Amino acid sequence: LDCTPGLVALLVLVCAGCTLRRPILLLPGRMRHPTMKKILSVCVLFLSFCNACSARFDPKEYTHSLEMHKRCTLHWVIEGKKLKLAIEALATGWVAFGIAEAGGMKGADIVYYEAASNQLVDAHSLAESMPQKDECQDWTLVSAAVEGGKMTVEAIRALDTGDRQDRPIEFDDYVVGTRIISAWGNLEHISHHTPHDRIAKMAHFFGQPQKEAEDPLADLKA
Repeated sequence: LDCTPGLVALLVLVCAGCTLRRPILLLPGRMRHPTMKKILSVCVLFLSFCNACSARFDPKEYTHSLEMHKRCTLHWVIEGKKLKLAIEALATGWVAFGIAEAGGMKGADIVYYEAASNQLVDAHSLAESMPQKDECQDWTLVSAAVEGGKMTVEAIRALDTGDRQDRPIEFDDYVVGTRIISAWGNLEHISHHTPHDRIAKMAHFFGQPQKEAEDPLADLKA
């Protein structure tokens, strides 16, 4: 049921009231008890986790799809001044997506998700090394799920965040495109990846991805 997380949180608050031997009033100035503050923090985190997990990925909500690798597919839709993104990867630990400067880690604007902590991290990379967490977190987690060895993560951010550590997502329908990268893994935390679990591609966020030129010798090769 959709109301289950809220009921569980309410139950936690009621139990807390019994433990503290006093009724809990959710009013300003009534949350000074240190135990109460901790319980409320746990409830907020719990509800955030449930909201992210309760949403279901629906590919029909996206106007564009790009199979970046046989193990990774990217979906996206432009919603006003925001980009909503979904990544499907054959992994159980983490998945990352980046807007690349030259098709690699160096200079890339990155966002990654770790299933163990259910955390989405806005980051960047100045070299071929581990991403560094941005000072301002501009990505918002919409949903995340790991089922049958496949991870699906949905997130959203502004096309232009105004953050110096982010790359703006600009109109690219009539140009070469936007260089993007992705990587994934089964470890608990984002880690070094091999050529088998990373990929670099070109995407057109504002138009259909360019089709590959047909091979004139395709019939003879068949």
